[in-house]
Amino acid sequence: MTSLVDTPGCYRRYGATLMGHGRTHLVGPPVVRVPRLMADLLAWLDSTSERWVVEMTRPELPGAKNQKYRLTALRRVVR
Repeated sequence: MTSLVDTPGCYRRYGATLMGHGRTHLVGPPVVRVPRLMADLLAWLDSTSERWVVEMTRPELPGAKNQKYRLTALRRVVR
């Protein structure tokens, strides 16, 4: 399990844009806002009485270096 997270506690240092078929599908928030947005999300998760599952993935892109885990889903647990 070594190198599971190469830089724990660090967020992305570059812009994030999802593009395909000649158009932009998603533009992530500016890098400088990510730490505060994540802190807000974690504080909200801690304060709510609902149960949530946070899903993280590490995309396997051929030739890509320094791939990071990404928050891919936030799902409410229904009892």
